[in-house]
Amino acid sequence: EIERLERSKSSSGQGGLSKEDERDLGRLKKVSELLTADKEKQSQQVQNVKEELIAKKDDLMNSDVVSQDASEALLLHCVYPRSLQSPDDAMFCAHFAMQLHQIETPGFSTMHYFDELISVVAGSLFGITEGEAANLAILLWQTWSTVNRWRYDEKLFEEEVTGKPGAHMERPSATDEGDDTSP
Repeated sequence: EIERLERSKSSSGQGGLSKEDERDLGRLKKVSELLTADKEKQSQQVQNVKEELIAKKDDLMNSDVVSQDASEALLLHCVYPRSLQSPDDAMFCAHFAMQLHQIETPGFSTMHYFDELISVVAGSLFGITEGEAANLAILLWQTWSTVNRWRYDEKLFEEEVTGKPGAHMERPSATDEGDDTSP
């Protein structure tokens, strides 16, 4: 709109813009400046939070050992309840989980997280409201868009997944579960 008004101003010659258009142009320029300044401030805040998360990543999980239990606890006690609250929260949760993967958080298993996400969402569908279901759809959409990129771009998968902690899944064996019937 600013560009259109600027073009109109320069092409109209002597008469210039109407008083209303001049007022709109001034208002739009001011809003544009405020939004640019706010974007810079928000970008700095995001960077600060990421740096703090990286600094504290070793303390986020109780163990350096990648476990299904840690991913399940994160999902059940943090991600799932918050993602039900609003579309913004659901998007935040999806990005937060991916951030934990990207910073290679000790003890966090991305693959177990994905597995648990499916189980938790499938098990809750008949007990949530339409709005909560819409929020979970956002969580799933954001999560699966990342998974989908990994699936179809082998180079990206190699860069972002292969060799990172939690990039593989190990199911507990029957003996680990306390089943004494094995030979």
